[in-house]
Amino acid sequence: MPRTTRQRRPRSEDRPYELLARFRHALRMVNGAIERGCRGAGLTVQQQAFLLAIKARGEGDVPLSDVRGDMGMDMATASELLKRLVTAKLVRRQPAADRRYLSVGLTPAGDERFALSLRSISEEVRKADRRGELEAMVRSGRTYLAYLRGAATASRPRGRRRRQSGR
Repeated sequence: MPRTTRQRRPRSEDRPYELLARFRHALRMVNGAIERGCRGAGLTVQQQAFLLAIKARGEGDVPLSDVRGDMGMDMATASELLKRLVTAKLVRRQPAADRRYLSVGLTPAGDERFALSLRSISEEVRKADRRGELEAMVRSGRTYLAYLRGAATASRPRGRRRRQSGR
């Protein structure tokens, strides 16, 4: 007779790990939808994020330093990614009068590919929503945040009042 394993019930001290694990799983599901959407447009997630950072700042050229800041990317990584996007004719470089600065903008092909990526990502996110993944992310995020807020409140020292300034 095959032996069945019982799932152990999480102990109360396991709760934060369980909550975080659920939230991270839900985030991976949503990130997976975004990754599939990017692939559907022939882009990596990083390439699509670079195009998005440019587009989110409006029409026209954007300082590369602003794109790097939006993406939290170091100069070496941004330069390599920019080189690939320029080679693919999706982004153009615009040197500034000061050679230390560089502006970037989408080419017409980059604009088209970006629009395609938005449609593809939107479709994948709608599919994730139909599967309940977006609601799971929101629900698990709220639950984890509520736990964190409660844990922060519980860890504050009690009994002593803070002195008010000006006394």
